[in-house]
Amino acid sequence: MEINSSMIKVIVTTVTIGLVGTSIVYIISKLRSKKLTKPFIPVGVVKKLLIYPIKSLKPIECDQVIVKPNEGLYCNQLRDRSFLLVNCKNIFITQRAQPKLVLLDLQLIDNNETIKVTSPDGDSITIPLTIDKNTINNLEIVETKVWDDKVEGIDCGPEISKFFSNYLGKLNVRLLRFDKDLIDHRPAQVYSNYKITKDPTIKIMYQDQAPVLIINDKSVETLNQLLTEGSISYLNFRPNILIEAQSFDEDNWEKLIIGKTKWQQLKKCTRCVMTTINIDDGTFMKEPMITLKKYRNPMGEDSGYHSPLMGIHVNPEKNGTIKIGDSVLASHKL
Repeated sequence: MEINSSMIKVIVTTVTIGLVGTSIVYIISKLRSKKLTKPFIPVGVVKKLLIYPIKSLKPIECDQVIVKPNEGLYCNQLRDRSFLLVNCKNIFITQRAQPKLVLLDLQLIDNNETIKVTSPDGDSITIPLTIDKNTINNLEIVETKVWDDKVEGIDCGPEISKFFSNYLGKLNVRLLRFDKDLIDHRPAQVYSNYKITKDPTIKIMYQDQAPVLIINDKSVETLNQLLTEGSISYLNFRPNILIEAQSFDEDNWEKLIIGKTKWQQLKKCTRCVMTTINIDDGTFMKEPMITLKKYRNPMGEDSGYHSPLMGIHVNPEKNGTIKIGDSVLASHKL
């Protein structure tokens, strides 16, 4: 068969198109294998910084905090969720079962070296933020769990136990302390490929899911407009960092720059009955869970979550400092 110039052109064109098509498919597959992000753009500002030294009790507000990977936020000796209450069976206690915990007041005293916890009746107890390492051999280390993760804590002693036992009306309620030199951390949760998994390289103390929680004040305002009754506060969501940004824009933040610190979103925050506790009287309300289930149930790429979403969990990439008024920049997921 004789091949003329026209046939050669057709063959060359066909091969060229095939190669180009293959190249395009390859490029697209490579891009899809990576998580695409947009450039960083200004999205908001830091309004409040909060550390909850005792899990399920009130926060202490700070003007400035230090951030470290695997340690979250801290200010002087104050660490987030570094104390944990357990019952007589060493099962951890939260507001879910004891909503009156929300009524205990916390303040820093003794040059920020001690926490003072005060009940509504005026009874109080003081808790030193550090322990004397010379007494290590005399410390009682207690085994417990935070959800399904095994963890330990140092018993803070009978006097503190008596205060919390009397307040809750329960026998042998103990306060445990986390010490990174004596106790192993737990793995944080991350969300990827429609699944929540645990990442042992990102470590937490007694936090539920991850090192740091961000809530957007404007998102809370929007939610309040949708509630069937009453109103709620950002405190119902127990954030570490309260940011003011466009309502629910945080859902699409992948990486953040807060001040001069860089952060990675780990997952969105799944919500439970704790959000319904009235922070003024310690009783349960119907909202905001009714509205969250209506408007914030996971779907699409979030369908691997199991309950309504509000806020994002993040982890700092390096050591740094953030303060109230710092600008927030974000790169958005595509």
